[in-house]
Amino acid sequence: MPRLTGLIEDFAQRFNFEPTKVASLARVMREAGLLTQGARGVNAPMASSMDAARLLIAMMLDSKMATVAEDVDLFGRFKAQQKFSDVFAPETLEECLAGMIDYCGQTGGIHHHGAMLVVCLRPYVGIADATVGYIREAGNDEQGDEDGMIEDIRVVSFIHPDIGDDLSQGLPPSYFEATKRFPSGFYQEPKVTDRELVAIGQVVAGHQPIHWKPE
Repeated sequence: MPRLTGLIEDFAQRFNFEPTKVASLARVMREAGLLTQGARGVNAPMASSMDAARLLIAMMLDSKMATVAEDVDLFGRFKAQQKFSDVFAPETLEECLAGMIDYCGQTGGIHHHGAMLVVCLRPYVGIADATVGYIREAGNDEQGDEDGMIEDIRVVSFIHPDIGDDLSQGLPPSYFEATKRFPSGFYQEPKVTDRELVAIGQVVAGHQPIHWKPE
């Protein structure tokens, strides 16, 4: 398992970020209590899947040092509108990402399970979407492929935590304040897919060295 410094180095190279920028963002997040804290150097604690999830959110949002702690805390708390299944039912976006990373950390990664995972952020409208897809045997009333298999895809949306069930009074001011902080000119929708998640999961779990990529 890598320490936080190793995770920073991995993410900087994997997503073509300046290493100093990722390190600076991580430092601010650690000081805000959003990343694992402890000793430095050889006695530093190992990075967790939640560390990886929160650092991913910061980089996907291309956050600035002045706002990264607030950005990551806010988006991490985006709440799920429904659940994927009884087995995987994260309540927040950061729990969803961390859960996907943990799953991808299983020996062999998710491709042995025929799974597909995608997380997409739409910060300009204050929404995030997570997709979980997997191959399973078709049921009696389902039309499968020539091998009798079917692709089951489920998409769960995550929304601003201040949005309640009753929208009769409109969206809360905090929602609009949040969306104004993010660029919208080209409707950027940063996305992380199963290929990146498999690599991150394997690295965080300690099965592969930093910078590893699936074949």
